[in-house]
Amino acid sequence: MRVFLTSLATLGLTACVTTAEPAEPQSAVEALVGDLVGSWSNQAQYDAAPPALKRPPAPGHPYDWLDLQYAEFYAVEAPELGEHVVYLEWRRGDGEISRQRLWVFHEDAGGLISGMDFFTFRSAEPYAGRGEEAGVFIDISRDDLIGYPHGCTLQAFTRAAPGVQFEVSPDDCRITARSGREMGIFASISLAPGAIGYSEAGVLPDGSYAFLVPGGLAYDFRPVAK
Repeated sequence: MRVFLTSLATLGLTACVTTAEPAEPQSAVEALVGDLVGSWSNQAQYDAAPPALKRPPAPGHPYDWLDLQYAEFYAVEAPELGEHVVYLEWRRGDGEISRQRLWVFHEDAGGLISGMDFFTFRSAEPYAGRGEEAGVFIDISRDDLIGYPHGCTLQAFTRAAPGVQFEVSPDDCRITARSGREMGIFASISLAPGAIGYSEAGVLPDGSYAFLVPGGLAYDFRPVAK
């Protein structure tokens, strides 16, 4: 009897194991978003920078500068924008929000990462501090946002996570700013587990900068433990 009961128990355990549904493998873009979500800062970069570099940001590029920034990334549902949408909140060292963005990642028919678009808000205040709230972005549309025109999608050069490089050049991305000035947009974003590099610039027709963020080397963000 003991042998029979043991056999039944073994059969029951086997049944439990074999009927479990296997987890679906993540796509490259799902893995990328999973690595991105969380808290980041360039604190280590800022601490190591020479004092002369720690100057306030300035329009154009009158001097090199680096400030302290924190970044919070949240995966959000925004069906009109796409399947893989991330809400980004930048905060200065004093905790004040410095910018709010939506990043939308794209993949090709083969499941590889193909590029990304980013959007600003026409009215950002209603979304401040709400990245973790369910449904906050569910009804957002492109009419609520400001995006860049055709040619400004950042292209993925390393296409499989981890370790994806996105770039757009001022030759490909031309805009007219609210000031009325025409400029090309440069952006370079490198995403990898444990590291984010970020830089962007507006380049005027004469080659000078309308803005350069940060004012020198790219931001080097690292994860912040909560």
